[in-house]
Amino acid sequence: LNGAEIVTLSADGKHAYVLNELTLSVTVFKRSPETSALKEVQTVSVFAEGGEKDKKEDKMSCSEILVSKDGKFVYTGNRDLTGPDRDSVSVLAVQPDGTLKHLQTVTSGVWIVRNIALSPEGDYLLCSGQKSNQVSTIKVDTKTGKMTPTGHSTAVPVAMCVVFPK
Repeated sequence: LNGAEIVTLSADGKHAYVLNELTLSVTVFKRSPETSALKEVQTVSVFAEGGEKDKKEDKMSCSEILVSKDGKFVYTGNRDLTGPDRDSVSVLAVQPDGTLKHLQTVTSGVWIVRNIALSPEGDYLLCSGQKSNQVSTIKVDTKTGKMTPTGHSTAVPVAMCVVFPK
């Protein structure tokens, strides 16, 4: 693995998804139920293959990874360290074998996506913007995983984390 990593487990616990912060990718590991040992099975870009952002542009990194409650989608926060133009959120569809396929990338509506969180119902994704001092709202289609930026944001000084009560 390259750079700083953030790990989350699939909804069924059979796979670990590692966000590779500096290479703008997610590595999928199959997890042994007996020993919890991990076996690498895939590394996939958080951007569409062949897309402009798939070039691993300089001064970009990833910040956060999360799995939808139903386990069908993995979301990543992608940040541009030079300005707000390329900050985004990506969604990857979980395939039957646990591997991932890029589905969509949309603008985050904030600068320096620090944290992302799905609402308890999974129908909204909130993005905290560390440099823009905002939290933006993205509508999520819970059936398809696809996202639509709402254009709405709220001023929050030094927005670092979004947490919903349980």
